[in-house]
Amino acid sequence: MVLNAIAWTAHDEIPEDGVKIRPLTLSQLEANQDYKPPGNFDRRAIQTRFKLAPDRKKTGKTSGPSPKPIFASEVVNTQTEGHHINIEADIQGARELYLVVSDGGDGYSCDWADWAEPRLVGPKGELKLTDLNWKTATTDFGRVHKNKNSNGGEMRIDGKPVSYGLGTHANSLIAYDLPEGYTTFLARGGLDNGGTDQGACGSKTSVRFMVYTQKPKVGGDLREAENALDGLDIGAGLEATLFASEPDLKSVTNLDVDHRGRIWVCEVMNYRGNNGSRPEGDRILILEDTDQDGVCDSVKQFYQGRDVDSAMGICVLGNQVFVSCAPNVIVFTDEDGDDVPDKKEMLFTKTGQPQHDHSAHSVLFGPDGKLYWNVGNTGKQVCDSEGKVIVDKAGNPVVAACHFVATLMEPNSKSWVTISEITTKLPSTPSEPSGNPTTTTTATGVFESTT
Repeated sequence: MVLNAIAWTAHDEIPEDGVKIRPLTLSQLEANQDYKPPGNFDRRAIQTRFKLAPDRKKTGKTSGPSPKPIFASEVVNTQTEGHHINIEADIQGARELYLVVSDGGDGYSCDWADWAEPRLVGPKGELKLTDLNWKTATTDFGRVHKNKNSNGGEMRIDGKPVSYGLGTHANSLIAYDLPEGYTTFLARGGLDNGGTDQGACGSKTSVRFMVYTQKPKVGGDLREAENALDGLDIGAGLEATLFASEPDLKSVTNLDVDHRGRIWVCEVMNYRGNNGSRPEGDRILILEDTDQDGVCDSVKQFYQGRDVDSAMGICVLGNQVFVSCAPNVIVFTDEDGDDVPDKKEMLFTKTGQPQHDHSAHSVLFGPDGKLYWNVGNTGKQVCDSEGKVIVDKAGNPVVAACHFVATLMEPNSKSWVTISEITTKLPSTPSEPSGNPTTTTTATGVFESTT
């Protein structure tokens, strides 16, 4: 209103829908604050209370491929013979060398790694890499050492001493300037006994070894927001941006995009060991990029409650939002379009184990007009909104059986459905009277709807 008044006083033209303004962020307010905030200042609570836009942290990456490794190993774990692999990489003409150790995809607990007998070979002969000084060396645990493991102890792979090498820990990046006269890099990449000997996680030690001659887009904590785009190869003429990240949202389990291009997410904190960490309950959020710059600048809370704790699926269809949160599949309806649910109904109940990711997951809208969904191996049965086991068209209860997750092709159809077909009712919509029968199947469920 103030902006419209200023523009009107200046005899400027006022758009029919008013003068647009970029949503205000908490960081902008803090920048204009005269005093330091008190020690108990809760940024997240203030941001939510006053409906402030997330801090703008545009991170973009334009087209162009990321450097490719000249050597990349398979995952090396305790099942790998000798706990090591041999490395040979062509470095002819290269001026730099980058040695990378990443975790095996299951976190980096106990991921102690050694570059054993690393050396350069070429017309000038053979040169131990340990005779050179690195430019930079980083690791997510301990330190990078010459001739010692990441904790400063003896280097050993599968119980055998390493004569010389580099001791590190995933995730790690070691960089060198290469001297002239060498064409090949040789080494062994192995699991150090400092990790594999640990009782708690040693048997799960797993890493990958990679060699680059151009600086790779890795290093530091790869899970931090500023590194989110580093592993992407962007097509020519395109740009990728970081749309949203912590602290604006936390632990997203599923998302969907509505007809307006807004992203709806299940934000889960109350899961298993962290159950109860947010007493108000988990949240369903709406993320929006209002100025079309590829960065979220609006976060709305659609719903919060303990009844959506550990929600694993979300599907937005018009004014209805299907939330899969075992043991229930819930349908929220926003009748007046204010992004606040006016009605909450149960589509399925007693279906899957609560606090378990092998339970009910997302509903999806198929090209055939049916809604598809699935239930994991904790889904012993499928029950209606009243808790009664649903029966199929032949009158058989839909309960777990040896064929429960089997699928088949319907006759004269291109749709794959499960063997067990059931009948239920969707919540009423403005275009459909309450109680219209709808067919559905499970465990990979399919149910038809005219909505």
